[in-house]
Amino acid sequence: MGANLLKDGLRPLVVVPGLLGTWLPASAPRGKIDPVSHIYDNLLDILKAVGYVPGVSLFAFPYDWRQDMRLLGTDLGDFIKTIRELGVSGKLTKPASMTRPGATDSVLFSLFKASYNAPKIDFSKVDLIAHSMGGLVARSYLQEGHYVGDVARLVTISTPHNGLMAAYYAAIGGDSTKIGVPPAIATNMMGIIKARELGYVRSIPLIIQLLHGKYQTDLFKIFNQQMPAVQQLLPTAKEPYLYTLADGQEVAFPYGGNPSNTFLDELNAPQSLKNLNSLEEIWCFVSASYQTRFRAQVQNNYAQTQPRWQYGEPLTDQPLQNFEPGDTLVTNRCGQLPIEDGSLLANKYRVVEVDKQIGKLLNHVEIVYDPVALRYILGQILRDESNNPRVIGAEVWNKPAIDSNKVDYMGLFF
Repeated sequence: MGANLLKDGLRPLVVVPGLLGTWLPASAPRGKIDPVSHIYDNLLDILKAVGYVPGVSLFAFPYDWRQDMRLLGTDLGDFIKTIRELGVSGKLTKPASMTRPGATDSVLFSLFKASYNAPKIDFSKVDLIAHSMGGLVARSYLQEGHYVGDVARLVTISTPHNGLMAAYYAAIGGDSTKIGVPPAIATNMMGIIKARELGYVRSIPLIIQLLHGKYQTDLFKIFNQQMPAVQQLLPTAKEPYLYTLADGQEVAFPYGGNPSNTFLDELNAPQSLKNLNSLEEIWCFVSASYQTRFRAQVQNNYAQTQPRWQYGEPLTDQPLQNFEPGDTLVTNRCGQLPIEDGSLLANKYRVVEVDKQIGKLLNHVEIVYDPVALRYILGQILRDESNNPRVIGAEVWNKPAIDSNKVDYMGLFF
């Protein structure tokens, strides 16, 4: 099972996936962690290899990523509360379900029982490791009024702490390509979700229709009206990210202002950031491998009868100055918390450019499944007794990189 790099006093670890990172098949009441592209399989696997035990010290938080992140943050708090209460009462002693604390899992127990020798666990607090939007869900819990001080460490990986330009394309234009999902795949995914909610999860004709791309849906309506979380991923208002040119001069937000993101504006306000002071550590792991869009030159193609691009439609070809280093979705700058130098938070906050440290190009999903990247990230946060980073070699854990372009929809139905 790998090498146990953990020690007594270990806190439970909760993995919070990103957008599209959870699906809700009929067989799993809380949902499954990405059974379509499996991009979190390697992360969960290396955590087991270094000594975390599913259902005892390792948990994964599935959630409906369409919902308002404020509600999701509250749900995460309840999930953490359940883990702590069950742990303190002595009910989390055997390998079990990661997504339903306290639920038995005979397969996992049989896999782990032979080598099960976990360190003593401190259930007074948990650690969070979150990818992409999952980091904002975690922050929503930590920075809202319902937080009860039960998190010790926050680790975010490619989280858009200041929003991301791709969300504008989806929320205001119904264009899913910039968030890394081709329209045909996005349409299939939304159709499958709707099929489950309507009770048609095992309708063979519908499945065939979905898998052949014949299901029709309005992605703009879904992103703009039915998915508050996408709106909450929009860039913050601290800088103009939409502009047009007039007489060679930039005119910011030229067509009716900018779509507001009060959720992120409030999270990033100095007073709200102070709510993170109780944490022992905050890590932001980012990548700067690729030129990534952070703003857009727009044109006015808005019509009331076809209400896309209310604040301007981005030009197909964007000037080079609208890109900066990032991971294809989140820029290096937007992936960092807006923490002021010299503040109390600055003393416990670390930003690490993973791609530069390992000498390897990493995009938004590779950073969370590439084996070399994962060994490096775990080595940073699982430090030795002298607080030095560990070198986790391939002999401890090594798996092939996952093909994120290969999707398997059948995992959604069972």
